Amino acid sequence: FKGDISCMGRVTEDEKKELMQKSHLIAVTSVKEGWGLIVTEAASQGTPAVVYNVDGLRDSVRNEQTGLHSPSNPDALAKAIIRLLSDKALYETCRYNGWQWSQDLTFDNCYADFCHALEIK
Repeated sequence: FKGDISCMGRVTEDEKKELMQKSHLIAVTSVKEGWGLIVTEAASQGTPAVVYNVDGLRDSVRNEQTGLHSPSNPDALAKAIIRLLSDKALYETCRYNGWQWSQDLTFDNCYADFCHALEIK
């Protein structure tokens, strides 16, 4: 499967968007994340995520709505990837919901939520 993986190195912002648009999904295997910005970026291009069910990633991916959570091991991740790619209805739901949710994740909206949480006007 060596030929199926390409290391792109540094790419421009436009190239990154194009690559995400062409991808069927993104798999993130971090065991600890603060948020998982890459899954939000991918969602903004209609690319759903399959992620390990860990802090940060479980927040940035809504399980069965914008992608799938997987136990933190390669076999479970592979099964989740196969499930998402095999279930066309789930796949399209995750693509659309992820794209829709990403539209709300703007700086202004996040800042307003932050101020609300801290009761700052």
